[in-house]
Amino acid sequence: KQWYQRRVAITAGEGTRTRSRFCNNPPPAPGYPSCARNMESESEECGAEQCPGFSEWSEWDECSKDCGYGTRTRNRNCDSPPPETGGPQCEGLSVENKICYLKKCPQRIDGNWSVWSGWSDCSVPCGTGTKRKSRTCTNPVPSNGGGTCEGPGHEEISCVLKAVCKRKTVLENWNSWSECSAECGGGTKRRTRGSCVGQQCSEDEVQIRDCNTMDCARKKKKRLRSASLTISEPIISDVPIDLDIHGVNLCLSAKMVLKKLYTLVDTDSAQIYGTLRKDGTYSSLTIYSGLSSVTLKNKLNHPLPSSVGSVTIKQKNSRVVLIGDMFKLNVVQSDGEGFRVEIVRIDDEVTGFLGVLKAINDSSQIVDKSGKKKILRFKNVNYLLTRSKTKSCYELINDKYSARILGSTDKFLENDY
Repeated sequence: KQWYQRRVAITAGEGTRTRSRFCNNPPPAPGYPSCARNMESESEECGAEQCPGFSEWSEWDECSKDCGYGTRTRNRNCDSPPPETGGPQCEGLSVENKICYLKKCPQRIDGNWSVWSGWSDCSVPCGTGTKRKSRTCTNPVPSNGGGTCEGPGHEEISCVLKAVCKRKTVLENWNSWSECSAECGGGTKRRTRGSCVGQQCSEDEVQIRDCNTMDCARKKKKRLRSASLTISEPIISDVPIDLDIHGVNLCLSAKMVLKKLYTLVDTDSAQIYGTLRKDGTYSSLTIYSGLSSVTLKNKLNHPLPSSVGSVTIKQKNSRVVLIGDMFKLNVVQSDGEGFRVEIVRIDDEVTGFLGVLKAINDSSQIVDKSGKKKILRFKNVNYLLTRSKTKSCYELINDKYSARILGSTDKFLENDY
């Protein structure tokens, strides 16, 4: 006979343990003596101290939501006492949840445009200029996760006050612009020409324009980013800049500092900066949008995020497409380690180096001539072009004209790091 394992029956914290054995090891043969009984059993009591139990419930934790409906949780452990090895477990829940409600959530408010302002005065006292009107996303201001306004914040139209400028107006050069009246948040610059002083200037002798329109919080973030840059041994070099004007490839050059971060694109929602190489490509590109950023270096075959803030990134082998609300750019791997940036689309109000190059391209004309020479017309001045002997492009006869045409780059050099 062999005893079977004990079985436990628990009732209200107290119970009994039982074991049994049978006359079957081996069973009795016919004609031979049998066991005294075919089955025998034994029982014993077991105390409550041998049964596992739960600890006390913990306190309810904080509501999972600051507003609207959420949940609160409390728990307990099976350790008073813990179960024995192979013994029964605690019966019941170890975690409880209940619904909580602190307050009503504020309503999501999408932004909406204010009414348009009136048209500004013409930007020039004679000839063709522009008028401008603007609106702000303040009716209402977006809040509680609401969407921002869509569409442009300003519009421009051309204007003509006097068809022909006076000789005095044409010949006299403007003085330098004054310092901006504010570091951020919107200020004004002023410049004059002739002998006028202070408030005694006529409309023909003074110009005023907006400056430092960036909001102060964004300006502070830019300064923090620029403070982390380390520039060693800056090198000034003639950097080639190619323009495609009505199918004619024009070779220009500009003296620029290598190992320096230049502003390529600057909009209200995104900024792109590039570090120049001597061959006119970029050794790195950094895209900032909101509080996020990503930097492209060396090769374009490493994985990139699908977006940075409001800028969408599409990666296709050795090409990266950057799509913002006011631009679309192709970043292409050059023959060396640098990148080339191709403009697919860029709005007129986008500032930065690429915006300047687009403005030069849009305001220039090519006048065809027979033979190997052509004429470039830029800002009502004609420049003679000749086909390059070393490259498949047209060059200016005198290098000093390159600097004259690219003088517009001062607009983006002022704010570079």
